[in-house]
Amino acid sequence: MSLALNSHDMSDSSSSSGASSLFAFDLASDTEQPEAYVSGGFLPVDVGDLLGPQADSSLRYRVLGKLGHGAYSTVWLARDNVAKTMVAVKTLRASESTNSRELTLLQRLRNSSPDSSAVVQILNAFTAQSPNGIHQILVTELVIPLRELLEMIRLALLSFTNAVLYTEADLHPNNIGAHLRNLDNLTEKEFWKQSGSPSVVPMISMDSERDPGSFPANLTRGIQLGRILERVEPASLQREIQIRIIDLGCGRIAEDTACPRWHTPLPYVAPELAFPMLVENNRDAFWVGDVLGPLRYRVLAKLGHGSYSTVWLARDTTRQTMVAVKAIRASNSVNSREVAILQRLRSSGSEHSPVIELLDDFTALSPNGLHQMLVTELVVPLSDLLGRIRLAVGAVNASNIARQLLEGVAFIHDRGIVHGDLHPGNIGARLCDLDSFSDKNFWYNFGTPNIVPVVSLDSTRDRASTPAYLTADVPLLGIMQQTMPQVLHREPQVRILDLGCARFAEEASCPRWHAPYSYAAPELLFGMIAQKTRDVIWDWRVDIWSMACTIWELLAAERLFTWNEKYIFRNIARLCDGAPAEWLPWIEAKEAAYTDAPWEKERKRLQNRGQKPAAVDATIALLRHMLKINPLDRPSAADLLYDPFLQTDPVQ
Repeated sequence: MSLALNSHDMSDSSSSSGASSLFAFDLASDTEQPEAYVSGGFLPVDVGDLLGPQADSSLRYRVLGKLGHGAYSTVWLARDNVAKTMVAVKTLRASESTNSRELTLLQRLRNSSPDSSAVVQILNAFTAQSPNGIHQILVTELVIPLRELLEMIRLALLSFTNAVLYTEADLHPNNIGAHLRNLDNLTEKEFWKQSGSPSVVPMISMDSERDPGSFPANLTRGIQLGRILERVEPASLQREIQIRIIDLGCGRIAEDTACPRWHTPLPYVAPELAFPMLVENNRDAFWVGDVLGPLRYRVLAKLGHGSYSTVWLARDTTRQTMVAVKAIRASNSVNSREVAILQRLRSSGSEHSPVIELLDDFTALSPNGLHQMLVTELVVPLSDLLGRIRLAVGAVNASNIARQLLEGVAFIHDRGIVHGDLHPGNIGARLCDLDSFSDKNFWYNFGTPNIVPVVSLDSTRDRASTPAYLTADVPLLGIMQQTMPQVLHREPQVRILDLGCARFAEEASCPRWHAPYSYAAPELLFGMIAQKTRDVIWDWRVDIWSMACTIWELLAAERLFTWNEKYIFRNIARLCDGAPAEWLPWIEAKEAAYTDAPWEKERKRLQNRGQKPAAVDATIALLRHMLKINPLDRPSAADLLYDPFLQTDPVQ
């Protein structure tokens, strides 16, 4: 299963004019219509692809960027890896490839006048097969549109000659270019550095049953070669231009008795051709689709990522609900215990689990290996939600949030699980409001994702081993606040999530800890700093320390301990009753003692966020009870549920 998104939006003219009701995102006005990627339509091409005759053992043309498109073709800048030159690769629609005479015309012109440079030179031709059919591919010398060289247009028109007996039948400024060889010395890496990241729009069809191989991962805007050339070799713009007539796809041999339909743009058409066009304008509408295995979970957007996984928003097409799909790195999937841990927690019989609910799991094979896939209920980051609640309502029920968090920790500890990686990023709030959104409504409200195409500098690398693009996390709560503001007026249902670093309490061996340093218990930090190892023994008590740091950050919106190896022991000692004797080699004696000053500072911080003095005192008392340097002095989560703080309303 690939979690990269595929999509589109289409109508059958040479450029798109916005989203139709069939597709997810509004598309740029300067790309081809996605409806052209159907049977008989365009060849799907993405930046970084390799093209060439199928008989070749290695495909020779590496796609670097898009030059343009028309009603019947797309044109791409490519590097010829054999000749080491830059070329243009024109891919024809499959429906046009069978009867196309462009190759015949270009070959006749080349053979009849080998020394003529009036027409773009054909370098190679071959066919390529896609789900849309067989496509004629033409490789020509590289030219730049004269529209990009406006100051030279007059010279270009004066240089135009027509010395060969053929009829172009589609002459207009876009079909006149200037020969360009000054980019041949650029490597792929140097070219992409100069051109920058291509501007693309992901293609996501509203029809999930369409073959994703029938369309590219992205619609790509054309690059501006003139500006690149101006940066790379500005002197070349001062030389005399070598004019080329291009795009003979609508040309015909003069002696042909049959006269094909004309295709000249209306501003350039002769009047004897224009009138019939006004009463004949039939166009076909096409449907496109997108399939993501295993045919049940359709990926809509990216929720986030970590060191070992990516997490995606998806629609369960069986239950018609929104879910989260977590894809684990192949290297971590073999030994991952997250599924086993979540299954143990699910089988405990609790109807209201404070831990994220596992709905399904399966494996997916990619060129990178076998990936463990987890499908869970949908949650949003609790810290983000609380920040928006404060802005909308004025305060949060801190004691209720803390109670739910401690209930969650007590729940997993009671079932023999140690989380080992508790921090605000792994605390969420259940979200079911999106279930009523259709795919179309979701994409309409959330807009086009921010993406960057993934193109390897190694042309031999398997393209399937990387997604077509990297996508930014979708701002889920920001959009929901605008479209469904009621979510900010309900009590959050807290969920503990991401048990990828968790362990079974009964395990004899203790895995290496992975908690972020600002939330790691002092026994873990001391082992790392003083003993230079992260292979230390740890148990449920590390969760109590991490949860104290997490509760503080959720209430104060700042970390309790900011990581700094030089000062971390001093900062902990000042808040936690002084430093133990074994810390003294790493901390000055005058800094090792406890004082009330740091807590007084934190007390004012909580009061400034709307809590009354009694609630602030109860909060600090709870945290000091949890933040014991000696792990044996820390209370269990079950005992903490009886703390007076949990009976205090923070705004009363």
